[in-house]
Amino acid sequence: LPVLRDPADTTPPRFVRHEEILEPTEWAALRARAAEAGVTSTATLLASLAVVLQRWGAGDRVCLNTTVFDRPDVHGDAADVVGDFTTTALVAGPRWSPGRPGGFAALAAETGRRFWEDLDHGSVSGVEVVREMIPGTGAPDGAPAFPVVFTSGVGLAGEGPAPHAWIGREVYGVSQTPQVLLDHIVRDEGGRLRVAWDHVVGAFPEGWIPALATAHGRLLRRLTDAAAWTDPSLGFDPSFLPAEPLDVTPFPEADALLDGPLRVAARRGPGRPAVHAPGVTVTHERLAALAEDCAALLAALGVGPGERVVVACEKSPAQIAAVLGVSRAGAAYVPVEPSWPAARVEAVCRRSGVRHALVGRGVDLPWPEGVTVHRLNAAGRPTRSPGGAAPTAPDTVPAAPDDLAYTIFTSGSTGTPKGVDIEHRAARTTVDDIVDRFSVTARDRVLALSAIGFDLSVFDIYGVLGAGGSLVLPDPARRTDPQHWLEQAGRHGVTIWNTAPALLEMLVEYAETEPEIAAGALRTLRLVMLSGDWIPLNLPDRLRRLAPGARFMSLGGATEASIWSITHPVERVDPRWRSIPYGRALRGQSFHVLDEDGAPCPVGTAGELYIGGDGLARGYTADPEQTAERFSPHPVLGERLYRTGDLGRWTPAGVIEFLGRADRQVKIRGHRIEPGEIEAVLGRHPGVRQCLTLARRGKDGRPRLIAHVVPRDPDRAPDPADLAAFLSTRVPDYMVPHRFVSLERFPVTPNGKIDHAALAAAAEAAPGAPANSGTNGDGTVGDR
Repeated sequence: LPVLRDPADTTPPRFVRHEEILEPTEWAALRARAAEAGVTSTATLLASLAVVLQRWGAGDRVCLNTTVFDRPDVHGDAADVVGDFTTTALVAGPRWSPGRPGGFAALAAETGRRFWEDLDHGSVSGVEVVREMIPGTGAPDGAPAFPVVFTSGVGLAGEGPAPHAWIGREVYGVSQTPQVLLDHIVRDEGGRLRVAWDHVVGAFPEGWIPALATAHGRLLRRLTDAAAWTDPSLGFDPSFLPAEPLDVTPFPEADALLDGPLRVAARRGPGRPAVHAPGVTVTHERLAALAEDCAALLAALGVGPGERVVVACEKSPAQIAAVLGVSRAGAAYVPVEPSWPAARVEAVCRRSGVRHALVGRGVDLPWPEGVTVHRLNAAGRPTRSPGGAAPTAPDTVPAAPDDLAYTIFTSGSTGTPKGVDIEHRAARTTVDDIVDRFSVTARDRVLALSAIGFDLSVFDIYGVLGAGGSLVLPDPARRTDPQHWLEQAGRHGVTIWNTAPALLEMLVEYAETEPEIAAGALRTLRLVMLSGDWIPLNLPDRLRRLAPGARFMSLGGATEASIWSITHPVERVDPRWRSIPYGRALRGQSFHVLDEDGAPCPVGTAGELYIGGDGLARGYTADPEQTAERFSPHPVLGERLYRTGDLGRWTPAGVIEFLGRADRQVKIRGHRIEPGEIEAVLGRHPGVRQCLTLARRGKDGRPRLIAHVVPRDPDRAPDPADLAAFLSTRVPDYMVPHRFVSLERFPVTPNGKIDHAALAAAAEAAPGAPANSGTNGDGTVGDR
C-alpha cells in the first residue's frame, strides 16, 4: 500500500473517519447472497476487504489483524469487572487474484474457514506475533508490521438500535489504535450496515482512503447480485464500476449500417447544409444524390459487400460524396492521400486487393496495374459511366452490419503499411455513443481538418452528418493555416472541434495574438474533442480563456477499435497531474490494464492497455498472423481483446492514466525510462510551452535523450543549462536529457500528430554546445 508515514515516526498519530453506508435493502440482499453461498456475513465482509486491498496494491495475499472479544469465562467477582477485553488475532487471507476458480464465493468460503482456524490459536495474540516478527524483519521497534485492522460488530444490534443508543445520538466517532494505520470497522444497526475507515492523517496519499472506501462500497453493492459471486471479471477494474452497455439509440429511424443515419438525415432535412467549402455549400439532399451517382457507377461494375474501393481526393465535397458513394454501394472505402508516394499507393492497393479507385479532379497518382481509375468532377459526380449509360441508383442497401465499412492503412513496424478492417457494427458502436453522449444534432458544425486517412474523419462524416449537422472544410491551399481555421469557425458558427492536440494548440497560439477577434470567432464552440497524442496540461485553460463555453474532452483508443474507446472530461487541471487523464471506456467497450501474464494490474501499477468490446476491428487486411498476434481472446474474461502497445495504470479516481507507448520506453545507463515522465516535469518550466523527449543513438551507439522544446516566448528560448538544472532537482540524473533543441513549433503529420521523424531531422541539423557552458550563438541547442 502507498504508506507515506515513516514507520520510525513516533509522533502521536491523529485518526480521522470516512464512512460508507449500505441501506437496509442493500444490506439484507448482501446477507441473503452470503447465506446462499454458505458463508457468514462477517466472512463476506472480511473477504471483501481483502479483495479491495489486493486490487489497490497490497499484494495477492493479505494478512489482517482482526479484533476478538476475549473476556475469560470465569465465575465470581471477575465476571463483574468492567474493562476492554479485546485482543487481536492475525488472519492470513487466501491467495487471490481476479479470475481465480470459483470467484468471490470460493474466496469468501475459504476466508471463513481460515478465520475460524486462526481463532483457534487465540492464546497467542496478534500483538505477540508482531513483537516476535519485528526483530527478524529488521524493522524499527514499533513499526506496524500488519497496520490494517478488521473489526466486526455485525450482529450486536441487528435490526434494532445501536447498543450505545441509550446514551444519546452519535455525532462523531473514531477509533485510535497504536501501531495501526487503518482500522476497518463494520457494524449493523437500524437495519443498515455502517462501514468505517479510521485512518492516520498523512499516512496515505490525499484522497486515497475515501476513494478506496468508495470502491469497497461498490464491491459490496455488486455482491448483492448473485451473479457477481462467481463472475470471473470481478475486480479487473479495481474501482469495481460495472462496464456500461451501449443501450442508447441516437438514430432510431436508421438501420445498423454506418451510413444509415445519413440516409435518414437527407430525407428529414434535405435542404439543410451538409458541407460548407470555400465558395460552395452542399445540402444533404444534394450530397445524397452525388453519393447515389457514385454508388450507381460502382454497382454497375459489380462492386458490392466485401469489396474495397480506393478514394483519392483532396479535402472537398467530392471526397465526402465519394466516401458516401462507396458506403451506399455496400463496399468498404480505402482512403489514399494525394500526397502519398507511389510505393505506398502500390503497397496499399496490392494489400487491399482493390479493383477500382474514385479519384478527384487534379489528383495525379501512379496507379498499379489492375486498378481502374474513375474520375470525379469538382462536385463529386463520376465524369462518365460504364458504356456511356446514365447510372441508376441501387434500390436496396446490400451491405450487412458485419460487412466491412472501411479499411484505413497505418504505418507498419516492418515498413509496409498495415490495413485495419472495420465493420459497420463496430464503427457504429463508437459513433452512436459519442453522438448520444455529447448530444450532437442538426445544429452542429464541425471544422473538418482531419485527413480522410485519419479515423477522426470517420466521426466527422458519419457522426456529425448522420445527426443532420454539417462539415466546414478548409481551403486545401490553407489547410494548415490557423488564421484560416479561425475565419472559417467564425463564418460558419463551428460548434465542434475534433482533431489531434497539436492542431488545437496551433489555433490557440494564433488566437492568443488576437484574443478579442478569436473570442468572437469561437463564440459558438461548445465541444472540443482531442485525441491521438498527448494533450499539453496548459491547453485546456488556454482554450477556456478564448472559448469559455466549450466543453473540453480527452478521447483515446486505436484505429483497431473504431476511432475511440475511452474518454475523460477535463473540467479542471489538477496541478498534481502528470498528464491529462485517459479516462474510462465508452459504452459497449472495455479497457484493461494487464501485466505480462495477462493478469489485471492493481491501482498505481503500470501495465499494457488492452481494448475489448463491440468496437474492435475484424483484423488486419490479408495478415492473419499479425491479426492473431494483436487480437486474441482473454483466457479469463473470454472476450476478444486488442493489445494496444500502450502503457497505462489505474488511478484511485477510477480512471486510467496514459503513460505512453511501450516501445517509447528507453534504457539509459541501465535505467528504464518513460520519456513521458520527463515531458510532464519539463512542461512545468515557466519558459516551456511544449516539449517532447526522444532517444537517439550517438556515434558510440549508446542511446541519449534529446528534449525538443517550444519556448513560451518565441523570441527568447530557455537556456539549456537552466532546463537541465530545473530537471535535475525533480528527476534522477539519468533522466536529464543529454541535449535540448528549441523549435518555433513542432512539425505535424497530415493527421495532425507530432512528426517524430521531422523532429529527429531537426535535432541532427541543429548545432550543439555543452549545456554547462551556456548556449550556442542562437541559444537554440545545448548538450550536456
